[in-house]
Amino acid sequence: MPGIMSVDEFVSETQEDYNSPTTSTFVGKMNYCRQSVNLLEETLDFDRDGLTKMKKAVKAVYNSGNTHVDNEVYLSKALERLGANAVTKDQEQDIGAAFLKFSVVTKELSALMKTLMQSLHNIIMFPLDNLLKGDLRGVKGDLKRPFDKASRDYEAKSTKIEKEKKQQAKEAGLIRTEISAAEIADEMEKERKMFQLQMCEYLLKVNEIKTKKGVELLQHLVEFYHAQNNFFQDGLKTIGHFNNYIIELSSKLQRVRQKQDEERKKLIDLRNTLRSSPSLDIKDVGATGYSLHQLQGNQHYGYTKVGHLLKKSDGKMRRVWQKRKCEVRDGYLYISHSDETKAPTKLNLLTCQVKAGGGTGNQSLLEFQQSIIRQVQLLPGNDRCCDCSSTKGGEMHLPSEHLLRP
Repeated sequence: MPGIMSVDEFVSETQEDYNSPTTSTFVGKMNYCRQSVNLLEETLDFDRDGLTKMKKAVKAVYNSGNTHVDNEVYLSKALERLGANAVTKDQEQDIGAAFLKFSVVTKELSALMKTLMQSLHNIIMFPLDNLLKGDLRGVKGDLKRPFDKASRDYEAKSTKIEKEKKQQAKEAGLIRTEISAAEIADEMEKERKMFQLQMCEYLLKVNEIKTKKGVELLQHLVEFYHAQNNFFQDGLKTIGHFNNYIIELSSKLQRVRQKQDEERKKLIDLRNTLRSSPSLDIKDVGATGYSLHQLQGNQHYGYTKVGHLLKKSDGKMRRVWQKRKCEVRDGYLYISHSDETKAPTKLNLLTCQVKAGGGTGNQSLLEFQQSIIRQVQLLPGNDRCCDCSSTKGGEMHLPSEHLLRP
C-alpha cells in the first residue's frame, strides 16, 4: 500500500539501529513509522465496519433459515395430519398416502436445511464473531494506543534533552540550533527501543488480523461452499427418489378426479330432479346471507372515492398540515404515507352492524307486547273495569311505547 512502510523495510531499519545506534538513520524514519501506523489504523477501521456488516447479514440469513426450517416442520406435520385423516376417515388410501409422502419429503428437506444453517453458524458466524470481539474489538485507535504512548514518551524526552544540550551550549557561550540524532542516541536508547518494540507489536497484530480477515475467512467461505454443495446434492437426491412416485401419483390422481367428477354429475342430476318435484316448494335462500360490509349509497356515483385530506403532523417543535392521498373503498378508508413505498393505513368505516337472529326461541315484538299485557292483567285490581266494575272481558288501551319505556 503506498505511503506505508513495509514490514521488510521496518525490520531492516530496526536491525541496523540495533547493531549501530550512532550511525543508523532510524530516527529520520520515525515520522514515516507514525504515518504508516495511522494509515494502517484507517484500513483496520474500514475492515471492522465491513466485517460488522457481513456479520449482520450472515446472522439475518441464519435467522431466516431457521424460521424456514420451523415452517417446513410445521408444514410436514400438517400434511401428516391430512394424510392420516384421509386414510382413516375418508377411506381414500391413494390421497392419504400422497399427503404422507409429501410430509416425509418436506421433513427430509427441512433436516437438510437445518444442517446447512448449523454449518453457516459454525463455519462463518463463529469465526467472524471471535474476530470482531477479539483482535478488532473496540473503536478506531484502540489498537495503536501503546504505540502512541511510546511515541509521545520518545518525543517528550527528545525535546527535554535538546533543551538541556542547548542550555549547556548557551552557558558555554555557544549557540546551537540543531542537535544531531547521533549525539543523543545513547541517551534515547531506551525510548527508541520501546518505540521500535511497540511498532513491532502493532505490526504483528495487524499481520494476525490480515490473516484472519483474509486467508482464514476465505478458507471458511470455501468450507461453507462445500457445505452448500452437499446441501443441494442431497436435496436433489431426495427429490430424485420422489420423482418416480410423482409420475405414478399423477395417473392415480387422474383416476380419482374422474371418479369424483362422475359422483358430482350424479349428485347434480339428482338435485335437479328433486328440485323439479311439484311437492317441494323451494325458495331461493342464497340471498339471505349476511354480509358484514354491504355496499350502500347511490350506485350512480360509484362505490369508491379518491381524494386528499390534510393531516396535522406530530412534530414537537413545528406542527404543519400535510397533504395525504386517501381512498374510500369496500367499507375501508385507505390513507397513504408520505413514503409511497409503504402500504397505506387501512381504517374500518363500519360504525354499527345488525344481524338477524336465526334462533327458534326469539319472540317478535308483538309477542313481547302480549306477554307484558298478560302480566299486567294478572296484577291485583286489574281483573275488573275501573269505571263500571264489570268483570266481563274488557280491553286495555295503553301505547306500546309506555310498555317499553325503561
